[in-house]
Parts: sequence; C-alpha cells; structure tokens
Amino acid sequence: MLVDGLHAEETRVVIADDDNLIDFDIESSSKKQTKGNLYLAKVTRVEPSLQAAFVEYGSERQGFLPFSEIHPDYYQIPIADKQQLLQEQEAEDKALAEKEDKEILEGDGDESEAGQDAESAAEAEASGEVEDLGSDEPYEEAPRRAKVKRYKIQEVIKKNQIILIQVIKEERGNKGASVTSYISLPGRYCVLMPNSHRGGGVSRKIGDVKERKRLKTVVEGLDIAKGMSIIMRTAGLERTKAEITRDYSYLIKLWNKIRKDTLSSVAPSLVHEEASVVKRSLRDLYNNDFDEVIIAGEETFNLAKDFMKLIMPSHVKKITQYTDPTPLFNQYGVEGLLAGMFDTVVVMQSGGYIVINSTEALISIDVNSGRATGERNVEDTATSINIEAANEIARQLRLRDLAGLVVIDFIDMINHRHRRQVERALKDALKQDRAKIQVGRISAFGLLEMSRQRLRPSLTEINMVECPTCKTSGYIRSPDSAMVQLMRSIENEISLSDKKIVKVDVFTSKEMALHFLNSKRKHISALESQYGFELKVIAEEMPPSVFKLQLEDSFGGRSKIISSDDKEGARLPNSREGGNSRKRGRNNRKNFDKGSDKGFDKGFDKKRGNKRGNRPYNKDSNENNERDGE
Repeated sequence: MLVDGLHAEETRVVIADDDNLIDFDIESSSKKQTKGNLYLAKVTRVEPSLQAAFVEYGSERQGFLPFSEIHPDYYQIPIADKQQLLQEQEAEDKALAEKEDKEILEGDGDESEAGQDAESAAEAEASGEVEDLGSDEPYEEAPRRAKVKRYKIQEVIKKNQIILIQVIKEERGNKGASVTSYISLPGRYCVLMPNSHRGGGVSRKIGDVKERKRLKTVVEGLDIAKGMSIIMRTAGLERTKAEITRDYSYLIKLWNKIRKDTLSSVAPSLVHEEASVVKRSLRDLYNNDFDEVIIAGEETFNLAKDFMKLIMPSHVKKITQYTDPTPLFNQYGVEGLLAGMFDTVVVMQSGGYIVINSTEALISIDVNSGRATGERNVEDTATSINIEAANEIARQLRLRDLAGLVVIDFIDMINHRHRRQVERALKDALKQDRAKIQVGRISAFGLLEMSRQRLRPSLTEINMVECPTCKTSGYIRSPDSAMVQLMRSIENEISLSDKKIVKVDVFTSKEMALHFLNSKRKHISALESQYGFELKVIAEEMPPSVFKLQLEDSFGGRSKIISSDDKEGARLPNSREGGNSRKRGRNNRKNFDKGSDKGFDKGFDKKRGNKRGNRPYNKDSNENNERDGE
C-alpha cells in the first residue's frame, strides 16, 4: 500500500502488486466525502406524496429522508403506542434475521454449499436472470428493515423536528444526498448499529457454514446493550474473540462520544465525520497479505501509525515513512499508470483495447480487437480478447469507481459456450470489488448490461471540471459553421428587435473575427444597408468558435449580451412573442422559402416590418423618418 500525503490539498492511496494497480482511492480538500457522516438535522418539509421528508443538515441542498429510513423513536405518537410499535418491529426484525440465516446456512457443509452455489448460478444463467454479487461496503452491511405499516409520514413526523441522520448516498448533480436515521458505525471487523434491534448478524459474503456459526457464537458472547446490534464483516474471518471484542469496544466508545456531541449540538450541524481516506484504507482494505504500508508525508504517517495502533497494534511495524527526494509514486512506477486512468482508451497486453465513455444515462464500454492476433480462427481470437477485456473492465470500474448502469459491447461470438465463458470471467473478476454489483447476460447483439453501486465520487468528478468551450461534448463548431451561426444570430436579433437597431457589437476571437470579415464582407454590407445599422467586430481573448453580441437601439439603450453558448440563442422567432408570434413564424418561413440565398435581401415580409420596428430600413420612407424622430 502506497500513500501520498505530501500535499494537504489531495491525498492518494494505491494498492499495487508488482506492476499492477489493484485499488485506488483519492481524497480532495475541495470535494470532501460526506458519505458516512452524522449530522443533527432539522425537518424542513414533509412530503406526503413521496412519503418522505426533506431535512436541512448543513449542505447547500437538502437531504432526502424516506419514511422507511426514519426510526420509530422519532415518531410523535403516545409513548405506549411507540413501545408497542418498537416491540413489533423487533419481533419482525428477528424473524427476518432468522430467515436470512436459514437461507445461508442451509446445507451440511462447505462442499454441499459450494454445490448449491454452482447449481444456483447455473440456473440463473439458464433462466437469464441477473446475478447479484455481494457487497463488502460497510454501509451496505446494514440489514433489511422490517416494514411495519401503521402510520403515514405526515401523521408522525412534523416540520422543524430534529433528527440525527447519516448520509448514505452523496449529492450528485442536481440531486441532494440520501440520508437515514438508522446509524451504522463501521469498524475493522464488525459494524455497530446502535439503534437497530437485530443482533448476531454475519455478512452475507461469508459463506462458510462453520465460520458463520463460530462468528455468531462470538457475537452472542459480547455484552451488547438492548436496542443495539452488530454485523460481522468479511475481515472478521478467522479472527479471535479478543480481536473482535477490542474492535467492538472501540465502536462503543465512538458511539458514546457521538451521543455526547449530539446533546451539545444545535441543528443543523456536523456531529461525526467519517474517517479520512488513509483511515478508511487501513480499516477496509488492509489485511495480512500486505507486505508494507509506505507513506510519504510526516503528518499522514503519524496519523496512520496512531490509527493502526488502535485497530491492529501488532501490524504497526509494517508502516514505514518514505523520505527519498524522488516522489513516492514515481519511485514505484505508479504515477504513469494513474495518468492513464483519465484516458478513454485502455490498451491491453494482447493488442486489443477498450473504450470507456460516460454519459448522463449510462457508461458505455466498447471492446475492440485492435492488433490482437495469434489464435487459430476469428471465434477463438474474439473469445480470448473478450476474456482479457472482462478482467480489465472489472479493474477499471474499480479503479475509476464508475457507477450506475454499465453497457459492455463485446466482440461478437457465435458459439454459445464462449459467451458463457466471458460472462463467468467477468463475474469472477468482479468478486474482488467491494461495491454491490448486478450482472446480466450477453444479448444477441453482443451487449452485456450490469449495474454497480457508487462508493465515492468517480475519479473524473473529483479531478475534472466541465470544459467551458465544448461543454463536455468533446467537440466545437468548425470555423465555417461558427461563422454561419454568427451571421444567423445577427439576422435573428435584428429582425426580431422591437426597437430600431443602429449598432451591433460582435465580440469574438481574433481568428474568428478575421475569418468572419474576410468571408462575409459582402453579406455584412448588404445587411447594414438594408436595416440601417453599423456592425463592429471586436477581437478578444476567447475560445475559438465562440462569440457574443450586443445591440444598441436608436435611443441609446443596450441589450443584454447574447452569447453563442446561450441556449436561448437558438430559439425560433416565435418563442419571443406572445399569441400571434406562431402565425408570424409561419409567414417568415414561407417568405424565406420564396426568397433567394440572401435571405436578408428578399426574405422578410413587409407586413411584418410594418407591425414591428425591425423592418428593412429605407431612407426615403416618411414612416421611417417619423419613427426615428420619436
């Protein structure tokens, strides 16, 4: 494990094996993670139609709190009814826990369970069902809560009510954070749920029957207060009772501190902040397989050392401080690998490559053969490349933390058995991921659909900002297209103005200004003569193909600046008007169809010009002179 903590603005953690990146995490001071944080929040609105509440917890956007995530302790009902409700929920929680344990523990041993797993996987493949891959994310270890349907949210939750909440899904785009009042505090080996009744739980990823029974016995031996429960994580496998007890004691002390801080806080406020990226990595990722943890930065080194003393004292000796003048990631050849994570194209060892593109709706991944050859025929070559791509895709999803709907376009394979091999290779590679994942099958079109849980903001969201020129599209208008757009915008603004325009200022780049004046000089002169205004082009430091317009009327008034990036700049003429504008817009189109290529010479209707002040300018017209005199 390599930790770069030299710069306070950004801390990076890499897990590497030889020359391969296994996992990567990053924390930026400008975009701090809020998932897992505890806040004392205030209810600002109760929405009966959504059966949810919106809470203010200190962020710009309000948090979304579904009714199912509100603990009955916060219900404003008589104490007797609340106690009865809690008893019913506790009974249903225990029944649900026993049902889950029965499903997992069915079978007489490891061999029978393995056989059942293989059989169920085969049945899922045969039926075309989506297969779930388990999650080791600490906040996903929380059990499914029993649904006690007796009240509606508007009956028991009121505005300005104070609730202790935890963020379970961070803000993204225009969406606020999702929050819950069921608290989960992850430790090294177990997760403490201080206000959940279920006890003695074991992670669903632990499939060994004997180990599950042993861990349940260990949990039952702990002195767990009533109303609390814990769930053993996969890191607790083969751990002694003393190690688990020490981890549990640490979580109890943490919860007592949170309770104390809550009582002295005023909503909305932060009560407990989730561990930093260094602590999270040591808590969730570190295990006995690590040879050493090398840390650059004295403050980060001391932080990691103190935290390791708390959770695994015997492993403190594996933490070493890096003091060489050569940057840590450069010394171990990691920096170049991280730089490639921002590329959309990933080249594989065989010569094939994959292309990763993120859109608003989904993440598309295209697999291409490239220069890969060497197999006996096309089918074998496609299968070999697809299997290699499946492993690389699983690694890239984990490293970049790409989440949501993912669609993979594999190279076409005719043989049904080869498709199953690729599917199995992808599922095996995804088992190393801590996120919750659902994987489908390869369709007749060669597409595989899957979904991945979001653990943190993606690498692109943390390190990148939207390009002000292309607006994340990756393309800008060509010079000729931008020039025509500029000409049309001038015609549009002049023709639709309610007042007599005498001056138009165009602000654009130097290259664009020269191209526009050289290519459209005749059109500009004709337009100035027809409408009686002066066009002035001003070169500024601007991106190519971008321009701005400002109009001045005969009374000296100036319009707001109209930009080529303004979506309203592309509106139709009838969008600026009232009820009669739609009819005028149809007349305009007819007249333009009848006119020549120079629309501003013959394309404007005189009737429309009489109704508005933007008609073609005629120096000999008395009507024009009278209007100018006004």
